[in-house]
Amino acid sequence: MKIEENSEQETPEQVSKTQRKKDMIALQKLGEKLTTLKPAQLEKLPLDVKLRAAIDEFKRLPNSRGARKRQAQYIGRLMRNSDSQAINEAVENTQSNPAKPKIPIKEYELWCTRILQQGDAGITLLLEGHVGFERQKLRQFYLEYGKSSENKRPQVEKKLKTYLEQVLRI
Repeated sequence: MKIEENSEQETPEQVSKTQRKKDMIALQKLGEKLTTLKPAQLEKLPLDVKLRAAIDEFKRLPNSRGARKRQAQYIGRLMRNSDSQAINEAVENTQSNPAKPKIPIKEYELWCTRILQQGDAGITLLLEGHVGFERQKLRQFYLEYGKSSENKRPQVEKKLKTYLEQVLRI
């Protein structure tokens, strides 16, 4: 008794349904990554007009009733027709080389420590070298730090560092 061979066996050229599904999910995730990028970063990527419009539409949609999820699926479908490998490489390059901050982070910590230890003298030194700070706000941080308990001091220090970072990066 001879068993007939199945002529529908997969050849190396055919891709399984599971693999196609994984590829589509990967494209959708790449599309979701694209939706998190800023417009300036999107301009640098090799995106076609339809895909760019779909990404912009995603950003405008509210997250009600699954609107963003459907739009993400649509972006994934559009990704099939585009050069997803080139887009993925460009996204990796933009995320691996973020814009370097203008001032090293250690400088924020230096100024924070100086202000919290020296008070008005540290604030005056900062204001002499940098424009854009509000003396009153810096003094409020210093006074709040002095009045607060040991448990609250790290929170005040964090607020001061955030303020210093915002103004120094401008």
